[in-house]
Amino acid sequence: EDLYERPLGEPAPFRAEDSETAFLTDRFLEWLEGQGETPWFAHLSYIKPHHPYVAAAPWHAAVSPRDVPPPVRAPSLAAEAAAHPWLRLHLELGYGGWTARHLGQPRDLDRARVARMRAVYYGLVAELDHHLGRIFERLAARGEMDRTLIVFASDHGDMLGDHWMLNKLGFFPQAFHVPLVIRDPSPEAVRGVRVEAFTEHVDLMPTILEWLGIEVPLQCDGRSLLPFLRGEPPADWREAAVYEHDFRDLEEGRFEQRLGLSPEACCLMVRLGRKRAYVHFAALPALCYDLERDPAWLTDIAEDPARRAEVLAEAQALLSFRMLRNERRLSGALLTPSGVRGRFDPH
Repeated sequence: EDLYERPLGEPAPFRAEDSETAFLTDRFLEWLEGQGETPWFAHLSYIKPHHPYVAAAPWHAAVSPRDVPPPVRAPSLAAEAAAHPWLRLHLELGYGGWTARHLGQPRDLDRARVARMRAVYYGLVAELDHHLGRIFERLAARGEMDRTLIVFASDHGDMLGDHWMLNKLGFFPQAFHVPLVIRDPSPEAVRGVRVEAFTEHVDLMPTILEWLGIEVPLQCDGRSLLPFLRGEPPADWREAAVYEHDFRDLEEGRFEQRLGLSPEACCLMVRLGRKRAYVHFAALPALCYDLERDPAWLTDIAEDPARRAEVLAEAQALLSFRMLRNERRLSGALLTPSGVRGRFDPH
């Protein structure tokens, strides 16, 4: 059976114990039993929650559509599309393949359909939560919770009907903002703390390496999060998060042709700060949002003459970010008779 053809909200045609989430958990627990007292590292890459939005019973009905939040978006599809040429074209072109069959087009995303879609998505989250609980219980039974670092994160978010969109694309934070939960078993670690600082995926590698007592390689762009886990947030932490999206259409070239862009120009970069979000396109108009007055990203201030200084400051901050992270393989190095000196580790 093609799960993408299954109506939203109907249970999957298989048992909950046969789902992808249950399968991966079972295989990990089997593997764990074979480790004995040997130190181990495991990366569990759960696919769900993910399309197709189909959950096995009882998870398909774990969350009622009546209990999910409504989509964040402009009052109409036309009003949303008017915000920017890229957004207008994306909403006009709509979706093909499995998305069209399973979820429909932007015009089909009425509140009832979005609610059904989100309810199933949250049911898949609940299923994942259940199986993570199985893992934690097994670690506790093995006496390993007090010496195991646990990191829970995700690769991307999902629009889920916000801004009349689906999937993992565009520039809105719904597609990029993901959970990050870390449990540090160290005695000096704090518990139950919610960190409001901007963290990024590039911080995960330095965090794990430092926790293991391994030197962080020079080329890492991220920084260790251990100070946050120990209740000592760094004073010089980043003031914004930066993310990018490449929207070139390699199959049909629709964005290139319709927007008059080269493939290389089909890209955007976002600087998300506390007060403003700035969206820079390589060859299309920029966008800027006042997050204090407009947390839903519905009113662009980029062309407002009265806000020009604020927008310029955001653009300059993004430029500085790029300059500080340019290719630097040979920068800061000096060849001397005694060897390479400078920013490189001499060993």
